[in-house]
Amino acid sequence: MPFCMTVEPEVFGSAIDMGTRSCEPKIAQEAFGSCAQVLFGDPRQLVQQGRLGTVIEAAHQLKRRNAEVPVVASISGPISTAASVVAPLAFMKELRTDAMIDLRALKADFPGITTMGNLSTSLLEFGDSDKVARNTARLLRDGIDIISPACGLSTSTSLENIRALTGTVQHAGNR
Repeated sequence: MPFCMTVEPEVFGSAIDMGTRSCEPKIAQEAFGSCAQVLFGDPRQLVQQGRLGTVIEAAHQLKRRNAEVPVVASISGPISTAASVVAPLAFMKELRTDAMIDLRALKADFPGITTMGNLSTSLLEFGDSDKVARNTARLLRDGIDIISPACGLSTSTSLENIRALTGTVQHAGNR
């Protein structure tokens, strides 16, 4: 997921550092100094900004060419996007809600919803494979529909940890 957390903020005017082979893209400069300064544009025009249109078209092309292969395109949550559009310190001072989402509780409140996530990106990058497998198994027990990193996959995530995630999911699917 090389675009994680950068496509939406780019639409609102945040500057993006496109990264390197060893470091994924990231926010270089937030567009606004405070929440009060945020300007909202016409959504029909916003989809023409930055890379968003290209990403949408790429998803359509992939699905057209490979109908049997799922194409997963996720949208960053409003808190994550806001924190990438407004200077972080100002945003945190102005934020009045808890940004953490308990996917198990969300499924309990909305039984028909499809949930995706929420394996810690930091755990995947810096943790050991046993802990990755245990956390993946917990998400499966919680009934999370699509197991994925909470936000993207760092280019420095070990192959061992990626295999721990995918192997745990595959093993559960074979039961």
